[in-house]
Amino acid sequence: MSDKLKVKTIAHFIILFFSVFALLHCNKDPAVVTGLLPTAPAPDTTVAPAQKLIYVYGSRFRVYNGNLYKSLLESCRRCGLKRIIRGLFGQTQYQRFWTSSGDPKRCDNWLSKGYIQIEFLENKLPTTAKFLIQPQYTGHARSYSFDGKEQEIWGSAFEIQGALARPINENKGFEILVSPADGLLGVYNLVVKSENTNHVKNSDLHITVSYGQSDSQTIISQTIERLTKRAVATPQFNCSQYTN
Repeated sequence: MSDKLKVKTIAHFIILFFSVFALLHCNKDPAVVTGLLPTAPAPDTTVAPAQKLIYVYGSRFRVYNGNLYKSLLESCRRCGLKRIIRGLFGQTQYQRFWTSSGDPKRCDNWLSKGYIQIEFLENKLPTTAKFLIQPQYTGHARSYSFDGKEQEIWGSAFEIQGALARPINENKGFEILVSPADGLLGVYNLVVKSENTNHVKNSDLHITVSYGQSDSQTIISQTIERLTKRAVATPQFNCSQYTN
């Protein structure tokens, strides 16, 4: 075998080796990676240059009541194995999915963690606010980067805009009530409340988020911190437009 032929053979072997390596490490479960965001929200708490002030808060959270949180995610179509599709002429079609246990359509894979973000329009109460949740995948399927490192998997966020944040507890705290008529869908109200903190006076907000027949049915209890910019950009689809 000539030296030139040996060099070509070795080069082909090297290319084949790295191609196989990339396939094994970059795409271990393509069904999970497709349509999801493999990176976490990126809050920036550094001091920003002089610009228009914004009043946005955010934090990761853990879910308190998985059943109620599941109902919320299903209402906003972020997960679920059944749905009704409405056509252009009013006709409806029922769909039912049959999937593996790690599939993103199964709500059980999203019921532990997420990211919450609240943005207030003005530095006063009452004021309008935006409320956002980005669910995090916690099922057994995984996503990997090119170098083989495991990555977090995040789903599509949803945001309710135009909600009213009103003062409570003698102006010490605030409350945001979001009804199905505000674009949340489903049948329950969502209530974001803080008894003793608000964005006018505090750099951190101690909030509870309730969803269900009463405001005592808590799904999130979390301290969220003041940010210099949105950690999660405005989602492309709201609850009524998105289909998992």
